[in-house]
Amino acid sequence: SKIKFGSECGYKTITTRYHWTATSNEGRRGEKTIVTVSFYVLGIAMLTFFQVKRFIRNKMIKEIWIYIGLMLFGAIIGSIQISGITLPSPVIPLEAVFEPLGKWLLRK
Repeated sequence: SKIKFGSECGYKTITTRYHWTATSNEGRRGEKTIVTVSFYVLGIAMLTFFQVKRFIRNKMIKEIWIYIGLMLFGAIIGSIQISGITLPSPVIPLEAVFEPLGKWLLRK
């Protein structure tokens, strides 16, 4: 009994430009994902446009840059999640920082 990988099992592997892979056994999954991500990014862009317009009217320049940065971060993370790409847990680096700190505090 030979172990089957990728297309041998009937799975279609979609590789993006950044070498992330999303595996699917549905034929048109990649196209649906692109359309879904496009609509998601379009929605975020429209929301950002109207919000930035309001910020400009109220002369809130610093808030514009903070808002754009947060929305850009959210758009990137959301697009990656919609695409089905598994992201590493953010807990691991936080553990590396706070575990020694906690041990040091409890020791005293």
